[in-house]
Amino acid sequence: MKRNTILIILFLFSTSVFSQNAVIKRQSSTTTRVGTTNRRTNHSSTKSMSLYTEGGIKIECSKEVSLGLPSGTIWAGWNIGANTPDGKGGWFGWGYSSDVFHSKDYIQNIDSMSIIGTEHDAATMQWGKKWCMPSQAQFFELLVNTERKIDKFRGISGTVLTSKINGKSIFFPSNGFVSFFINANYIHDLGDRGIYLTGEKPVNVFHVYQFSYDNYDSNATNGYGILGCSLRAVVNNNPKINEFDFYFDYGMVCSAKKNNKEALYCFEKAYTMIDDDIALEDKKALLNNYAWFLSTNNIQTSKALELCEKAILIAPDDPSLLDTYAYALYLAKRYDEASVYIDEAISLSKGDVSEELLEHKKLIKKQINKL
Repeated sequence: MKRNTILIILFLFSTSVFSQNAVIKRQSSTTTRVGTTNRRTNHSSTKSMSLYTEGGIKIECSKEVSLGLPSGTIWAGWNIGANTPDGKGGWFGWGYSSDVFHSKDYIQNIDSMSIIGTEHDAATMQWGKKWCMPSQAQFFELLVNTERKIDKFRGISGTVLTSKINGKSIFFPSNGFVSFFINANYIHDLGDRGIYLTGEKPVNVFHVYQFSYDNYDSNATNGYGILGCSLRAVVNNNPKINEFDFYFDYGMVCSAKKNNKEALYCFEKAYTMIDDDIALEDKKALLNNYAWFLSTNNIQTSKALELCEKAILIAPDDPSLLDTYAYALYLAKRYDEASVYIDEAISLSKGDVSEELLEHKKLIKKQINKL
């Protein structure tokens, strides 16, 4: 069975962040010469002002914006290299302290998985030690706690993220990206796509974690580090983010939206964080839901069974875990074993047998009768 109704509520509460725009397919990439746009502007202005998007949403026009996020993270109101929310700012390579590219293999020269707050952090180097590049978890937190809408601000296309907590909104211009492999002198997808850097990367040397969006979807995952991307800073205040919960919950949202690539990444990320500090109930829930996701999507079937077995070791009398294991065995065509565990799950339900359990038993029995 899937996670309890709390996460179902989370999904319903969060779907507006990931809702699709009426545009089904992006038509053509917009390509603009770098030299025709203002790549860098003074960032010193901090004057607050009240301005609205074409859709009537008020944008916070202060350099520091509190969205009331659980971690206390304060986001910048505009990009590094800009001085207003509609300003494009610079296009930064991961690990560079300025928006100037020097080589195609720069990312390989940085061994650390995180450059946040270091001499390689463009936000810190451009705006001072008070500021830093955001972590991937901070972008996850931002997405989960805001509603997203494609809009225009001062004629600039972008995405608006409005806090579900205090109602304040920040604007991310759709600045496109710069690529060595296409043409470093051009901005690609300008007005159509936004790609924003984090200060973290996975083991893969050519990838970094990013927040990206276009006119129909948004995500916070890994992308090519060889791209020049926009950069939105956060105040460097060491926010307390429960990364396990964020990766788990965002995995559930992505799974429900059938975004299997992102869901797999998030579930696996949360799985690697399991240690003695994670409550048993949370461990059990992750193992159960990760196994369900893998098995029902025919992804790493053997791992799904392994996760089920680990969950059952935590709570051997939990009908939900036994049901997940039985259904995973059924999908793996191990029908006799599946029958044993589905019967045990029904027995332990003590009269409160769900329709889902009965349906699984029916499917398993049907396959056994064919043998």
